Parts: sequence; C-alpha cells; structure tokens
Amino acid sequence: MVTATTPRRIRRLEPTTWAALLYGAAVGFLLWALSPTLLGVAEPWDTEHRVYTLAMVGAGLALGLLNPRAPAAAYLGAWLGQVLALIVLPSFDNDWLLLGAISTAVGSLWFLLGVAVGIGVRSLLRRRRVA
Repeated sequence: MVTATTPRRIRRLEPTTWAALLYGAAVGFLLWALSPTLLGVAEPWDTEHRVYTLAMVGAGLALGLLNPRAPAAAYLGAWLGQVLALIVLPSFDNDWLLLGAISTAVGSLWFLLGVAVGIGVRSLLRRRRVA
C-alpha cells in the first residue's frame, strides 16, 4: 500500500527502470514467439544447440552495457515476458504453465548473468577511459 510516507523512489519507478523492465519483457516474449519460425521448435530450450542460453546471455549483456541501473527490473521483465508468451502463444500447453513459469524463472538467470557481465564490462571501460 502506497501512503504519503512511502519513499518517493518506491512510489514512482525511474525511466531507466521501466526501460529495463520493458526491454527484458520484449526479449523474453520474442524469444518464445520467434522460436518456431527461426529455430523450428516451439520451445527455445528444445534446440540441439544452446540457443536459449546464448540468446538470454547476449540480450542481457547488451542491456547491461546500455542501461546498468536496473538489473532486478531487467530480470523480472525477462521472466514476465516469457510467462506472457507461455500464456498467449498457442504452441505451449497450458497444463504445464506452473512448471514453465518456474523453468523460465530459472532460465532468466542467464539473462541476469548477461546483465551483470555487461555492467562489469561497462565499468571496466569507464575506468580505462578515466585513467
């Protein structure tokens, strides 16, 4: 519950936080939406190669380099985007939704890892530029 004494930063999310959340959601959703067309499988983690892992880490890395301020929002967005895809896309059997939600929460940790690496690389590049 938001009250007059709630800190301002909790009442209103910063634009960078919204951007990270929306970027993560778009990546998560598109990974599932495009999987049948680009990969030939309904679920991106069913490929023979590590496409799911690489896509999540790569997208997270890009976000970490561009917007290093909201890694938690980015993770939440990536997970919510995937869950939304599981709900609305016809290729997923909704009888397995709970397991899919748990699995994508774990899979989204790859996205968070990419964000963390991106933040670290950005920090190193900034230090080198200053020194």
